[in-house]
Amino acid sequence: TQNSVLDLLGYDYATDNYDRYHNRTPTFPAISSETSSAVSDRSEYANNETTGHVTGYDTEAPSWGQTAEQAWGGIDEPDEQGILTRDFMSGGFVWTGFDYKGEPTPYQWPDINSHFGIYDIAGFDEDRCYWYRAWWKQHPDAPTLYVFPHWNWDTTDVNDLVAKQTSHSHSSHLNKCEGMCRIVKGVVTVEVWVFSEAPQVELFLNGDSLGTQNMPMYGHLSWDVPYTPGILEAYAYNNNNNNKVDGDETDDYLSYTKVETTNEPYSLKASIKDDVGIDGLSNDGSDVAFIQVQVLDNEGRVVPTANNIITFMIDENQNQLNTENTDTERAFIAGTGNGDPSDHTNDKSPTRPAYHGLVLGIIQSTTTTISDDDDDGSNSVVVSVSADGLVGDSLELSIHSTSFKFSRL
Repeated sequence: TQNSVLDLLGYDYATDNYDRYHNRTPTFPAISSETSSAVSDRSEYANNETTGHVTGYDTEAPSWGQTAEQAWGGIDEPDEQGILTRDFMSGGFVWTGFDYKGEPTPYQWPDINSHFGIYDIAGFDEDRCYWYRAWWKQHPDAPTLYVFPHWNWDTTDVNDLVAKQTSHSHSSHLNKCEGMCRIVKGVVTVEVWVFSEAPQVELFLNGDSLGTQNMPMYGHLSWDVPYTPGILEAYAYNNNNNNKVDGDETDDYLSYTKVETTNEPYSLKASIKDDVGIDGLSNDGSDVAFIQVQVLDNEGRVVPTANNIITFMIDENQNQLNTENTDTERAFIAGTGNGDPSDHTNDKSPTRPAYHGLVLGIIQSTTTTISDDDDDGSNSVVVSVSADGLVGDSLELSIHSTSFKFSRL
């Protein structure tokens, strides 16, 4: 046993050294001061260096890092060494919680931000986020259950599909078959993953069971599924559950989720994201609201391949400025984002393409004095969103006075 000049031992990656150093300093607390550096992009299911996108499956990491399953769960690591499999490891700092500008590992241009985040740069969940939810927010009675990828794949005749794999021509709401979608013995086949902490998961396609599997600790489940458009469903069970889904009857399942083939984009839905701005805006010139916009089909489902160009406007003003505005304006569009690491749209632009069916707008208050009487609606603003050919949407944000004193950095 050796002593250390440190009160706390910090490991940057080096997962395979946990046991060796712990044996030398068994009484010292330890933490992973930086870990994983897994890379992925939201709702991308193939690596594409040309467009600068990384698959959303938890399979990619740089030479110094590990996937989430490896770094935390010890999957495929020597002696299953991982943060969660070693009691002497108190925790870890994931590189990173959110994507950020710069360091576009593993690609360069046209990327302008990283791929490390559990959340993308606009704050939307990446697929990998649900692995962390499963193993860090365990709810035995209602476990996390997440199935991916999306179920919008091109079902063109296989012979044509082979030719299409070298092009970008496909229906506006269907993805060409690539990455984890591939042709196996002449059949379009998709590798379906499930993240959950539930002991067992059963997968169904259009009502037919594809089998039940036992969830490995800190891992995931996968099925190779011959693709047919429709509904992919998953049920989470306790161990040795004998009450499977039978027709329309479901017994004793813990959680349920589904992924459906959608129709083409039809409308937009605007809502407050993460409750930021749910109570309106303070007229302090600093308060913000996050407006999430979803691209929906005619049945109200998010179209996971949609990239329609979305425009944000306030009070129907066609000349929105994205700077501190005039004395009469109560709020302005501070910026937009979509999470695409290769999107070069100006962050202050009120117009931005959706990325896999989602886009974010940030609305910021001004220091305009508001009246005590809101009969004329002067103490609120209406944020509207639109896209060519789609039904738009809007929502109202209240503006209220505040006595809070802030200091702008």
